[in-house]
Amino acid sequence: MATANRKPFAVKRVDFISPAARLEDALKQLEAAWMETREHWDDSISQKVQDEFLMPVHGQIRTMMDAVSKMSLKMRKAEQDCLHPRERNVTM
Repeated sequence: MATANRKPFAVKRVDFISPAARLEDALKQLEAAWMETREHWDDSISQKVQDEFLMPVHGQIRTMMDAVSKMSLKMRKAEQDCLHPRERNVTM
């Protein structure tokens, strides 16, 4: 089997950051909307909503953002490690 006409295998780059950034933007929008809502709704029920739903979501998203950052670094290193030595100095 001849390999002279075979094109090099292109590795698709994994992008964790863009979706995570969109989620972080959505969290900021939620927080802004909640602050505006709290100006008109400030009772025990609104406090319960904040404590039981919004604060846990905020913490979960922050934890996820940290994990995404770490995973992105690990994936970038793995991508570099999988490159042919001639390709390693090329910026991805």
